[in-house]
Amino acid sequence: GIDFEGGFSMQGAKIQGYGTKEEPAYLTFYRDKRPFIITSGLFFSIEPERITSDNVAMRLMLDKDSLFHPSVSMRFLKGKKSLTLIKKDEGLGKAPFYDTYHELDMYFETLTWKQGDPLVQMGNLQGSTQTRASFESFNYFKEKRYVGMMGIDAVHPLVRLNDFSKQNEGKFYAQEFAVYSKMQKEAVIPMIIDMANKGYLSYDVETEWVETTPRLRQHILNSAAKQDYDVLQINSNSDSVNATVNLLNYDLAISGVARIIMSDSQDVKIFPSEKLVTVKKGRDFTFGGSVQAGKLQYYGKEYYFHYDPFIIDLLNVDSVSFYADAFEPDANGEFSLVRVKNVLEKVTGTLEIDEPNNKSGIQTVMRDGKKTGRNPEYPKFNSAQESFVFYDRGDIQKGAYKRDKFYYKSDPFTIDSLDNFTNAGLTFAGVLMSGGIFPDIREPLTLQQDYALGFVRETGGG
Repeated sequence: GIDFEGGFSMQGAKIQGYGTKEEPAYLTFYRDKRPFIITSGLFFSIEPERITSDNVAMRLMLDKDSLFHPSVSMRFLKGKKSLTLIKKDEGLGKAPFYDTYHELDMYFETLTWKQGDPLVQMGNLQGSTQTRASFESFNYFKEKRYVGMMGIDAVHPLVRLNDFSKQNEGKFYAQEFAVYSKMQKEAVIPMIIDMANKGYLSYDVETEWVETTPRLRQHILNSAAKQDYDVLQINSNSDSVNATVNLLNYDLAISGVARIIMSDSQDVKIFPSEKLVTVKKGRDFTFGGSVQAGKLQYYGKEYYFHYDPFIIDLLNVDSVSFYADAFEPDANGEFSLVRVKNVLEKVTGTLEIDEPNNKSGIQTVMRDGKKTGRNPEYPKFNSAQESFVFYDRGDIQKGAYKRDKFYYKSDPFTIDSLDNFTNAGLTFAGVLMSGGIFPDIREPLTLQQDYALGFVRETGGG
């Protein structure tokens, strides 16, 4: 299941496989008779029981996409049929793994695959104190990180690189950029390697050839609020394996995930049950657990996040709870949030986080004649079908109102501005089914003074 392509030399009992800068050697691992993991480098040590190399570029094929790293060390043990690729902590080894199938930058230490196994494991070295791994969207951007690259120079290094790359279509030698920057090449190369590790360019250490990537200009535009970005970062904390790729369907299962911030501007966060998230192609993902969207909290077993339209499908949601503004100020004169006593159950529909082209929340919109940096009507909750409020809690008439007979059936509805709607916005049209106590009553359900959802209506003929 392995092919080697390159030159050979004998060193005692060892065979040294080697390549050149112009023609590197290739070691290819096959799965189902097709190339699966392709490594390339200048030197491979080939022994009867193992093959190792200190520095190879690797590419793991995922359908028509791949997972790539420019510089890892490699160890294949024949007896265990085990291949381990280890990210180094120097030079180009500091770069993340780039996954074009899931569209994620992946920060972890080791990738392991056993020949014939349908899972690829991602995590940290055995015995390492490192337990964290991070998976960032290709469009992830943080202004603080961008500003932190500034240093003492008056011109941001990305701006300087971008200005120079315009002169030569983004392709040049390190020495040429050093002359342009009026700096010594020895000072420029560490900066170029750092930029390569951040995904702004590719760099060949041997030839010192540089090619910029679209991310360079993208982050300059992000900083100037001229192009959208996202804040999608999935952080894993696990003592063993942080993530696995299922080779049967290419699902990326990330474990040890306590929280995901979907939008900091719109206050949407996910708290996955069992700390597990399954990422699909193109940054879609599935999960269970709870979702906080402003003043709403969803609890459910199954959600599907669609990255491009930026919505969450509520596939199997048990209940939605609400927070309302207190009717009276506290001792400091502030109106705190109070949890509403009732919840909506059997909920279906979608949660729109923000406009699909405004995942960053920076889009400028007009409201009341003034510019604001966010879309105030988001997040939006669209209820697709009828949902229900039940009154069978033990503290309500000792549980007398059984849910199969006494309940409020809400019509489908939309609530927008989930992070700042008023108490009056907690209004649901629908019907009270009272199990024969009264005829069915169609009356809107609203927030009452005791922070319960209900209504007041005169009964009887007078």
